Amino acid sequence: MIKYQNFRKKYQVLVPELEEVIGFIEDIYNKIHPNQECAIISLIYIEKLMNKDVCVTSFNWKPIVYTALLLASKFWEDKSVWNSNFADYVPCFSLYSIMKLESAFLGICQYDMLVTAELYSKYFYVMRSRGNAELIDSIQIQAGEELREELKRYSIKSSD
Repeated sequence: MIKYQNFRKKYQVLVPELEEVIGFIEDIYNKIHPNQECAIISLIYIEKLMNKDVCVTSFNWKPIVYTALLLASKFWEDKSVWNSNFADYVPCFSLYSIMKLESAFLGICQYDMLVTAELYSKYFYVMRSRGNAELIDSIQIQAGEELREELKRYSIKSSD
């Protein structure tokens, strides 16, 4: 498998414009309305994928982000959307494609989708320190202390 850095050098991968990425994510959020925490969880999932030597390129970033948000929604929210809802509301992929993307994503990550309170907190504060205060502030306002307590309870349950 080609390492990400070598792939970028060899194929001169184009990086999508930040506005395009933000617009894509906002489009999904405006149609599906996942919890704000799903943004951080989907980032964790994308990095898990990258740690398995998957290269995020200008050709595959949309399916990766789309699938990460779908999985984050499923794993985080009490009432998550179904694949068919994603296909209906954000129709960039067919239902069949969504199921294949989800299966591939989970398989590459070896179904390791657990996000502990410590891991979530690490990403939360790294994003905050890197100037993403606007997103983080909205998450803090929405979730606050309840989020921390829920993450602690979930981490305790999953470690039993």
